[in-house]
Amino acid sequence: MILVISLNPAIDRTVTVENFQVGSLNRVVQVQSAYCGKAINVARALHTLGDTVHVLGFAGGEDGRKMASQLEGLGIANQFVYTQAPMRVNIKIADGVQHTLTELNEAGAPISEEHLLAFLKLYHDNITHCQAVVMSGSIPPGVPLDFYATLIEIAKGNNILTVLDSSGQALLQGVQANPHIIKPNLDELNSLSQHPCESLSQQLLACEALVQKGVDQVLLTRGGQGAVCVGLEECLTAQPVDIAHATVKSTVGAGDCFLAGYLHGIISQGLSNTQALTIAASCGTAMVQTEGTTIPTAEKLLHWVTQVKIIGGKYGQSNSTYQ
Repeated sequence: MILVISLNPAIDRTVTVENFQVGSLNRVVQVQSAYCGKAINVARALHTLGDTVHVLGFAGGEDGRKMASQLEGLGIANQFVYTQAPMRVNIKIADGVQHTLTELNEAGAPISEEHLLAFLKLYHDNITHCQAVVMSGSIPPGVPLDFYATLIEIAKGNNILTVLDSSGQALLQGVQANPHIIKPNLDELNSLSQHPCESLSQQLLACEALVQKGVDQVLLTRGGQGAVCVGLEECLTAQPVDIAHATVKSTVGAGDCFLAGYLHGIISQGLSNTQALTIAASCGTAMVQTEGTTIPTAEKLLHWVTQVKIIGGKYGQSNSTYQ
């Protein structure tokens, strides 16, 4: 079982427009709403791939209870600490012509100490029953910025695989606890590194520095440039899948599906990093071809596996090519 931590879920409202213009009137083509947040996206993608998932977190207002019921209906077990404040709303403005995404994310309602302690009890009750714990997304107000670090230390004390995908101070302080796997994007890698990360070589050096400090694996998603996986023994680069640019509909949730694909490979299937990265790249590619936050079917998530090319290997074998 994979435990997924959702501290700050949201209602994602994706508004599709054509040729979005700042400061001008824009006509809405389509609106889609769904209960999301990075952790919820990861959980749904893992479940779609056939993994057993259990979600823990906070859920606000009537929408929080509806979200929990919806997850149950999908077959995803969950336990939430319910709060009175309404769930936050994130606005995603997707431009299908310019292929851009503008995001307006609310911070979320403050979490009380009482609710925080209730969550910690849930966490302690569940942590020994899982193979891995995934901490994904932002931290709401009222939750200590080093809270992910605390959760990582508890999990590592129970010999549980730890995975972190966050941003800002939650990421910076969480990394101090040396989680086994982190999944930054380029902006997040820049915040973690004290050096510029514009070229691939600079990005690899920054990932290697994080590994030297104690992280086992760094999964770096590079948008349309592919992804890399850097560990103590090997460095792998997933080249971007060659799809028609016109089929890219939205990047919302692509990194979450990428992470789910990788974890599905190494945890549930027992695959190598090369094979898991191949699945991850296929899942991310499938998600960018999907409007809104709907997770593609397992067939679609795995559709691009045969077209993903992985370059690299064990250190000293960097010219090896896998396909």
